[in-house]
Amino acid sequence: DRLWQDKQFWQQSARYWRDLATALKGHPAIAAYNIINEPAPEKMGGLAEHASATAMQAWYQQHQGSARDLPAFYREVIAAIREVDQQTPVMGDSGWYAAADAFSYWPKALKDKRVLYSVHMYEPYSATSAPNAKRASPWPYPGKVPYAGTQQQWDAQHVAEYLALPFAWAKVHGVARHQMVVGEFGCVRTLPGCTQYLEDVLTVLDQHQAHWAFYSFREDSWDGMD
Repeated sequence: DRLWQDKQFWQQSARYWRDLATALKGHPAIAAYNIINEPAPEKMGGLAEHASATAMQAWYQQHQGSARDLPAFYREVIAAIREVDQQTPVMGDSGWYAAADAFSYWPKALKDKRVLYSVHMYEPYSATSAPNAKRASPWPYPGKVPYAGTQQQWDAQHVAEYLALPFAWAKVHGVARHQMVVGEFGCVRTLPGCTQYLEDVLTVLDQHQAHWAFYSFREDSWDGMD
């Protein structure tokens, strides 16, 4: 969390990315620079995960300009990258671990036109995750599962409504569809509802014509998401 407590670490990050972009610019294997994976400046800053859009916006107004200001962090790092590389796209994850609802508090898009806006999709995490696979009676998908402090029904409709949030934000703020990315999504393959979950997520992403990447993590040592 020190990155979100003291802007000296922003400056360190900007220097790092300037050096990295200098080394990598023009390389044919580089699709984009993903500045930070799953940032969570909100976590220790008093904002509940999956809070309402109104609560998120109020929180951001309180912290705008501080070290917890994620869009401002991106602006500083992108400026450093663009000093040496004007072409390579830059990918910015939303807050709260790249949650699909966490662009809701951003008052505007970033000025750089070669930015990709990324979210990750594991919600409802209580149903898709490794801890659930270890439960004697795993939480089902589709079904009622713990989410945001309550029991909620998650199914194809809820998945579609949740994943619509970043695309709605993008439309309001003039972000092109080709700039939207679901950089990770998946579920533990041994869970009974995994196949249906993946179908439901992919159906929505195809409808939005979004870029996406399935997550197969550490497939050489753990096959849970292989």
